[in-house]
Amino acid sequence: MTLLPFARRFAPAVIVAAILLAALSPARAQESKDFAVMLRADVAKAPRPAITLHWNRDAYTTSYGIWRKAPADADWPQAPRVTLDSTATFWTDTAVAVGTAYEYQVIRQAYHKLTDTTGLRYYGSGYILSGIERLPQPLPGRVLLLVDSTMMNAVSAKLEQLESDLIREGWQVTRRLVPRTEKFDGAAVKAVKAIIMAEESKSPRNLRSVFIIGRVAVPYSGEINPDGHPDHLGAWPADLYYGDIDGDASWTDTQVNNADAGREENRNVPGDGKFDQSDMPSTVKLAVGRVDFYNMPAFTATEADLLNAYLAKDHAFRSGAMRVKLGGVVDDNFGATSYPEAFASAGWRTIPLFGGENTTTDGDFFTTLGGDTTYLWAYGCGGGTYTSAGGIGSTTDFATKPVVRGVFTMLFGSYFGDWDSQNNFMRASLCSAPSTLTCVWDARPQWYFHHMALGETIGYSTILSQNNSNGVYIPNVYFTQQYPNGVLYTFGNGLVHAALLGDPTLRALMGHLPTLGVVAVIPTTEGKGVRITWQPSPAVQPDGYFIYWASSKDGIYHLLNTTAITATEYVDSTLRADSVTYLVRPAILRTTASGTYYDASAGVSGGVRLAGVAGAAAPTFACTAAPNPATRSTMVSVTLPVAAHVAIDVHDIAGRHVRRLADAGWEAGTSTALWDLRDANGSRVSPGVYILRLTAGERINTIKVVVAP
Repeated sequence: MTLLPFARRFAPAVIVAAILLAALSPARAQESKDFAVMLRADVAKAPRPAITLHWNRDAYTTSYGIWRKAPADADWPQAPRVTLDSTATFWTDTAVAVGTAYEYQVIRQAYHKLTDTTGLRYYGSGYILSGIERLPQPLPGRVLLLVDSTMMNAVSAKLEQLESDLIREGWQVTRRLVPRTEKFDGAAVKAVKAIIMAEESKSPRNLRSVFIIGRVAVPYSGEINPDGHPDHLGAWPADLYYGDIDGDASWTDTQVNNADAGREENRNVPGDGKFDQSDMPSTVKLAVGRVDFYNMPAFTATEADLLNAYLAKDHAFRSGAMRVKLGGVVDDNFGATSYPEAFASAGWRTIPLFGGENTTTDGDFFTTLGGDTTYLWAYGCGGGTYTSAGGIGSTTDFATKPVVRGVFTMLFGSYFGDWDSQNNFMRASLCSAPSTLTCVWDARPQWYFHHMALGETIGYSTILSQNNSNGVYIPNVYFTQQYPNGVLYTFGNGLVHAALLGDPTLRALMGHLPTLGVVAVIPTTEGKGVRITWQPSPAVQPDGYFIYWASSKDGIYHLLNTTAITATEYVDSTLRADSVTYLVRPAILRTTASGTYYDASAGVSGGVRLAGVAGAAAPTFACTAAPNPATRSTMVSVTLPVAAHVAIDVHDIAGRHVRRLADAGWEAGTSTALWDLRDANGSRVSPGVYILRLTAGERINTIKVVVAP
């Protein structure tokens, strides 16, 4: 794929960085925010659906390129959707539909004139997930709580509250106690992984997150030093090993032989239980987060007290008791002159997506977070030790400051990215009061949190960032004499050290969601369907309800209404065979600087047996498309008598393949797929007649769809 007119290159080693830094350091002071396209979106339903992207003005910009893709697409289209000149500060996309999310990449090309004959060419980037009343996401699946067995009694009450919160949000919760492992133990690491693999095998692909609570065995892997220090070359903590459920056999312990690392835990020799891999051998599938307060003597509270305090503020945030401002602070003590990687661009790229550019403060970390306002985000970087970051502060500050009011934290500096160390600076942020819930080492690699602004969890962002080895999301690019095709200034993409400290199930906007009373499901008296009724929420008024059906309570649920309804009943006129389970989910419409989306609770389910109901015959293999003719999009509905693998392909009238809309196993009943009238490259198809070929098992059906001008 070619996103930009230069070859993508990831610097393979720190020595490359040193050469390039020396070449660029004489340049005029460059700010990290120059390399972040700070995006926000205005969305509108009328007079026609539209998403308008806005970004910050930059004096050095020469042009902008904008790409769009579906969130599930693995890569961006080859060509930008539009190219704009240097004066542009917004662009409106009208080829959008209400209920659907769209992901945008905005690349700024810039030239900074230094003298009459010299200058600096560079690129900046911004990413945003936007939508108009995005439909509720499917139930989140299962989360596995791995709890240090020695902490269980001490945290049992708070743990039960966490599980209650998770269930209310739609999670299926599994708790497993695991032995406490204070010092590195390769056998203990393998034992924990075996527990995860066993739980995953019980419901393949339904396990989504692993939340480690307490001192659970820490995996180590690789021969890396992403902070660039020779004495720090060796194995680093690698919790993402627990998230790799497909490549377990690829983790080896036979090759790396490094007995000289400055820290004992970083030494890695064959057969010691620490893995060889520096790069991820497979794709991370599970979002792993850890809250581990072992070996933090800078805090006077006990380890159990710190865990209880963390779980208490986790509940306060989830319940809405913690009032949060959708903004944040960026404390940059590196800049972009001596360090052209522009580390803090990660903060400038992230925070405006939630509250807008004006809610992002360039200030001192502890001073800004020490006031009365709790900010959603905080970014800080500076020269580091295991327990401090220059210009920011130290572990002692986290332990002694009365308040540190930031929820999601990004920190960067030398040494402390190796988080399994005494009084570690990153883990100290989670020990602080009263707000911090997550922390990542953000710059090598840079993390991407833009999906959170439209309802996804930080675990979603963790997986996306850990798997960004091929550079789908790019940070900052310089052009130099040494590398005239451009150099991508980032390290750590795809390396094993990227880790989330904190709860992986958290979302950016949380609060009490509506609950429902009993759901009643009865056949209609006319024998023309099923009537579902429910009791509304007594406390929190929802903005609408969404109704799902499944062939069994534990089956795959399919959304029936694509527009929120405010009534307390719904009639499903499709008569399905045998028994059906319906799920009603009340939802709140939430708003960020990225768009609007429905946040739905777990809901309440009810079942009905249709055998013997008048007209309730098993449906045949049928398919329809509406609207037809289509001007913006068409919804393809497929009804199956039994579960089958479904493929939906679009062909033009000449028989040429245009795009594949679906390729997955579908449950019996009616399911849908949206065609947004675009081809495989993301370009809108020409007006005319198209044939949709639907294959379900061994059966084939076709639909003719007319695309209007």
